[in-house]
Amino acid sequence: MKLGASGGAATYSHTHSYLPLSGGTLTGDTYHNSSTGIKKFYFTRTGGSAESTAVWVDDTYTHFDVTNDEITANLEFTLHATDTETGNGAGDQTSHVYFNGSGGKSTVVADYFTGALTGNVTGNVSGSAAKLSNTSAIGSDVKPVFFTNNGVP
Repeated sequence: MKLGASGGAATYSHTHSYLPLSGGTLTGDTYHNSSTGIKKFYFTRTGGSAESTAVWVDDTYTHFDVTNDEITANLEFTLHATDTETGNGAGDQTSHVYFNGSGGKSTVVADYFTGALTGNVTGNVSGSAAKLSNTSAIGSDVKPVFFTNNGVP
């Protein structure tokens, strides 16, 4: 880090071509070559891999590998539409999709499903229930599909 004229840290307006260890703002595109999962990008809670999410890309998938030191490992996607461009926030809405893993089984929970779904259905189901069947066989395992009123598992 360069020192300012007074001997302290560089001023806020100081720019350089690298991201300092203490943080900063990235202003251009950034790329990380995962080499098909050999060099994963990690987000951690404590700085180690015991509580982390690794992200990488291979030729077919984008992978999110969630590791937790608890009995469950969960992944949540929050989709927030602020409606600030044209509606001044009037149409603000948030949706969630949860992937819950516990006991070697996975469940998917979302605020709303559209289209034909298969699986074990629990909770309040409305709409085109005729499109639902009672099981979904993937390989030799039966995978449940869960519905909730408010989207919270």
